[in-house]
Amino acid sequence: MSATAWQWRDGGSGPGHLQRVLVVVNGRFLAEYNAWLAHTQECATCSGADGRCENGRTLWTTYTDARNDA
Repeated sequence: MSATAWQWRDGGSGPGHLQRVLVVVNGRFLAEYNAWLAHTQECATCSGADGRCENGRTLWTTYTDARNDA
């Protein structure tokens, strides 16, 4: 499964920016990804370009930790 998401890109010496990226999800951590995705669709902070709320950051960290441990 794949989807798109926004990731912050550091601008180096200039300002950073958000960039849309393709996220490919392995079935082993699909539940964690779906929890994060469902949250971003409901949360005004996470669905906007302003970044992630605390809950959104926690869900994303849980997903990336599961992916990295796989």
